[in-house]
Amino acid sequence: AISRGSRSITSKLAPHLKPLDYVNLMLFDGKALITITGASEIKSFSNLKNNLESSLVALYSADLVAKATLEKLPDEKIFNLLLDLFEYLNLKNIDKKSIPSSEEIVLAFKLKLLDALGLCPLEISEGNEEGLRIIEENFSCLTNIDWKAIGKEKMGKLLDHSLEDMINKQVVSFSKYAC
Repeated sequence: AISRGSRSITSKLAPHLKPLDYVNLMLFDGKALITITGASEIKSFSNLKNNLESSLVALYSADLVAKATLEKLPDEKIFNLLLDLFEYLNLKNIDKKSIPSSEEIVLAFKLKLLDALGLCPLEISEGNEEGLRIIEENFSCLTNIDWKAIGKEKMGKLLDHSLEDMINKQVVSFSKYAC
């Protein structure tokens, strides 16, 4: 959708059209383009946006969703997955010692996304208890995951290949995205 005049200082829409915000939009479906005619903020995720690493995880994940889903085809499960990730990253008082790394959060998101799309690799969905736990539980369970037992590098490559096959493009690893 496009937003005409939203860069103007006097625009009524500009404060509600910020990256990584959860907003309610009013849209007009024109002949060629969809135009944003109204917007209201539902949640800002200000803590997420104040942390560079969390912002990068959120942007990377949103980019994956955009590439892995079809335009104008709503999927509530995937939307809620992305919203849950944003909520998790927005948490204020996280114990820094037990928080998983950004790479682990992205790995968990990729696994959950492939599962939501019905494309979870059999190696994970049938034989990996920790992988199944990641799929079934919310993001807060990540602090209790045994990442060594999962085989983090092997799982990462497997998930990247699955995503690449699905979107027919090379998936940029999170570490390259963050640099």
